Amino acid sequence: MPSVTGGVWTCVAVPGATMGDMVDVAGDMARLSPDQLVVNLGTNDASRKLPPEQSAADFERLLDQFASVRCVHLVTVFDFMFTYADGFLTQWSQATNAALAEVAMRRGVEVIDWTAVVFAEQAPPGSPDMLVDTVHPTPAGVDVLVDLYGDALDRGCPGQ
Repeated sequence: MPSVTGGVWTCVAVPGATMGDMVDVAGDMARLSPDQLVVNLGTNDASRKLPPEQSAADFERLLDQFASVRCVHLVTVFDFMFTYADGFLTQWSQATNAALAEVAMRRGVEVIDWTAVVFAEQAPPGSPDMLVDTVHPTPAGVDVLVDLYGDALDRGCPGQ
Protein backbone atom coordinates (compact mmCIF):
# COMPACT_ATOMS: atom_id res chain seq x y z
CA MET A 1 0.00 0.00 0.00
CA PRO A 2 2.26 2.85 -1.19
CA SER A 3 1.53 6.42 -0.19
CA VAL A 4 3.31 9.70 -0.69
CA THR A 5 4.18 11.98 2.19
CA GLY A 6 6.01 15.14 1.27
CA GLY A 7 7.11 13.59 -2.03
CA VAL A 8 8.36 10.42 -0.31
CA TRP A 9 6.86 7.01 -1.10
CA THR A 10 5.97 4.84 1.85
CA CYS A 11 5.06 1.20 1.28
CA VAL A 12 3.80 -1.48 3.60
CA ALA A 13 3.46 -5.05 2.41
CA VAL A 14 2.41 -7.98 4.55
CA PRO A 15 2.53 -11.37 2.79
CA GLY A 16 -0.82 -13.14 2.83
CA ALA A 17 -2.67 -10.16 4.30
CA THR A 18 -6.30 -9.59 3.44
CA MET A 19 -7.99 -6.21 3.17
CA GLY A 20 -9.26 -6.67 6.73
CA ASP A 21 -5.79 -7.55 8.01
CA MET A 22 -4.49 -4.24 6.72
CA VAL A 23 -7.05 -1.94 8.38
CA ASP A 24 -4.94 -1.45 11.53
CA VAL A 25 -1.77 -1.04 9.45
CA ALA A 26 -3.63 1.60 7.43
CA GLY A 27 -4.33 3.48 10.64
CA ASP A 28 -0.60 3.65 11.33
CA MET A 29 0.04 4.92 7.81
CA ALA A 30 -2.77 7.47 8.02
CA ARG A 31 -0.91 9.18 10.85
CA LEU A 32 1.73 10.11 8.24
CA SER A 33 -0.93 12.37 6.66
CA PRO A 34 -0.33 11.38 3.04
CA ASP A 35 -1.72 13.50 0.24
CA GLN A 36 -2.52 10.44 -1.92
CA LEU A 37 -2.81 6.72 -1.41
CA VAL A 38 -2.50 3.67 -3.65
CA VAL A 39 -4.28 0.55 -2.39
CA ASN A 40 -3.27 -2.76 -3.95
CA LEU A 41 -5.16 -5.25 -1.81
CA GLY A 42 -7.86 -7.86 -2.37
CA THR A 43 -5.92 -10.68 -4.01
CA ASN A 44 -5.72 -12.65 -0.77
CA ASP A 45 -9.41 -11.98 -0.14
CA ALA A 46 -10.32 -13.50 -3.53
CA SER A 47 -7.86 -16.40 -3.28
CA ARG A 48 -9.25 -17.31 0.15
CA LYS A 49 -12.80 -17.00 -1.22
CA LEU A 50 -13.80 -14.41 1.35
CA PRO A 51 -17.26 -12.99 0.79
CA PRO A 52 -16.90 -9.95 -1.50
CA GLU A 53 -19.16 -7.92 0.77
CA GLN A 54 -16.70 -8.56 3.63
CA SER A 55 -13.83 -7.29 1.47
CA ALA A 56 -15.91 -4.24 0.53
CA ALA A 57 -16.71 -3.50 4.19
CA ASP A 58 -13.02 -3.86 5.08
CA PHE A 59 -12.13 -1.49 2.22
CA GLU A 60 -14.64 1.02 3.63
CA ARG A 61 -12.98 0.75 7.06
CA LEU A 62 -9.55 1.17 5.48
CA LEU A 63 -10.70 4.27 3.57
CA ASP A 64 -12.22 5.72 6.76
CA GLN A 65 -8.69 5.81 8.19
CA PHE A 66 -7.67 8.16 5.35
CA ALA A 67 -10.51 10.71 5.47
CA SER A 68 -8.08 13.61 4.89
CA VAL A 69 -6.35 12.04 1.88
CA ARG A 70 -6.97 14.08 -1.25
CA CYS A 71 -6.82 11.20 -3.67
CA VAL A 72 -7.03 7.40 -3.45
CA HIS A 73 -6.22 4.92 -6.23
CA LEU A 74 -7.32 1.27 -6.10
CA VAL A 75 -5.47 -1.38 -8.12
CA THR A 76 -7.87 -4.23 -8.86
CA VAL A 77 -7.28 -7.97 -8.43
CA PHE A 78 -6.08 -9.98 -11.44
CA ASP A 79 -9.15 -11.71 -12.86
CA PHE A 80 -7.48 -14.98 -13.83
CA MET A 81 -5.81 -16.22 -10.66
CA PHE A 82 -5.20 -19.95 -10.56
CA THR A 83 -4.41 -22.34 -7.72
CA TYR A 84 -3.73 -26.05 -7.98
CA ALA A 85 -6.25 -26.71 -5.23
CA ASP A 86 -9.12 -24.67 -6.68
CA GLY A 87 -8.31 -24.06 -10.34
CA PHE A 88 -9.24 -20.66 -11.74
CA LEU A 89 -10.64 -18.24 -9.18
CA THR A 90 -12.18 -15.93 -11.78
CA GLN A 91 -15.59 -15.97 -10.10
CA TRP A 92 -14.04 -14.85 -6.80
CA SER A 93 -11.67 -12.27 -8.27
CA GLN A 94 -14.39 -10.70 -10.42
CA ALA A 95 -16.81 -10.61 -7.49
CA THR A 96 -14.15 -9.04 -5.27
CA ASN A 97 -13.32 -6.48 -7.96
CA ALA A 98 -17.01 -5.63 -8.43
CA ALA A 99 -17.56 -5.15 -4.69
CA LEU A 100 -14.44 -2.99 -4.31
CA ALA A 101 -15.29 -0.99 -7.45
CA GLU A 102 -18.74 -0.20 -6.06
CA VAL A 103 -17.14 1.22 -2.91
CA ALA A 104 -14.59 3.07 -5.04
CA MET A 105 -17.28 4.66 -7.21
CA ARG A 106 -19.29 5.76 -4.19
CA ARG A 107 -16.21 7.11 -2.37
CA GLY A 108 -14.56 8.84 -5.37
CA VAL A 109 -11.63 6.41 -5.56
CA GLU A 110 -9.89 5.97 -8.92
CA VAL A 111 -9.91 2.33 -10.08
CA ILE A 112 -6.88 0.99 -11.96
CA ASP A 113 -7.69 -2.23 -13.84
CA TRP A 114 -4.71 -4.54 -13.16
CA THR A 115 -6.03 -7.27 -15.46
CA ALA A 116 -6.17 -4.82 -18.39
CA VAL A 117 -2.65 -3.59 -17.59
CA VAL A 118 -1.26 -7.15 -17.47
CA PHE A 119 -2.86 -8.04 -20.80
CA ALA A 120 -1.71 -4.78 -22.43
CA GLU A 121 1.86 -5.22 -21.22
CA GLN A 122 2.05 -8.87 -22.27
CA ALA A 123 0.44 -8.29 -25.68
CA PRO A 124 3.48 -7.14 -27.67
CA PRO A 125 5.39 -10.15 -29.10
CA GLY A 126 8.49 -10.89 -27.07
CA SER A 127 7.34 -8.91 -24.03
CA PRO A 128 8.25 -10.49 -20.68
CA ASP A 129 5.69 -12.27 -18.55
CA MET A 130 4.14 -10.02 -15.91
CA LEU A 131 3.18 -12.63 -13.32
CA VAL A 132 5.06 -15.63 -11.95
CA ASP A 133 2.02 -17.61 -10.84
CA THR A 134 -1.05 -15.52 -11.80
CA VAL A 135 -0.62 -13.55 -8.55
CA HIS A 136 2.96 -12.46 -7.85
CA PRO A 137 4.67 -10.11 -10.29
CA THR A 138 7.90 -10.97 -12.05
CA PRO A 139 10.66 -8.33 -12.02
CA ALA A 140 9.08 -6.95 -15.21
CA GLY A 141 5.70 -6.92 -13.45
CA VAL A 142 7.17 -5.06 -10.47
CA ASP A 143 8.57 -2.44 -12.85
CA VAL A 144 5.13 -2.01 -14.40
CA LEU A 145 3.49 -1.75 -10.97
CA VAL A 146 5.97 0.91 -9.85
CA ASP A 147 5.31 2.88 -13.04
CA LEU A 148 1.57 2.41 -12.57
CA TYR A 149 1.74 3.76 -9.02
CA GLY A 150 3.92 6.67 -10.09
CA ASP A 151 1.62 7.56 -12.99
CA ALA A 152 -1.42 7.46 -10.73
CA LEU A 153 0.26 9.68 -8.14
CA ASP A 154 1.48 12.12 -10.83
CA ARG A 155 -2.01 12.24 -12.37
CA GLY A 156 -3.77 12.79 -9.06
CA CYS A 157 -7.51 12.34 -8.90
CA PRO A 158 -9.55 12.68 -12.05
CA GLY A 159 -11.87 15.66 -11.86
CA GLN A 160 -9.82 17.59 -9.32
